[in-house]
Amino acid sequence: MTKVLLKRRIKSLNRLLLSTISNSHSSNITISKDKNSELDPYFYERQKELHQIPDDIKNGNIEMVSHETLWGNVKNHLKTIKTK
Repeated sequence: MTKVLLKRRIKSLNRLLLSTISNSHSSNITISKDKNSELDPYFYERQKELHQIPDDIKNGNIEMVSHETLWGNVKNHLKTIKTK
């Protein structure tokens, strides 16, 4: 698996996880500026995406997945990593 495909798969799994979490815990999620965030060139991009998730869910731009589907996807992903 190439790095690009792996990054896309991880990003996809992250979105699934974040959308599931934000549905039930959105009032408990906070993101604040951290001195270490300057070392991560993608921090602000991910921060913007995370803050957009609740609106995307309300607008129907993101489809919510069930807990079983999410963890099934994670397990399948881990199987592909272990076999290579």
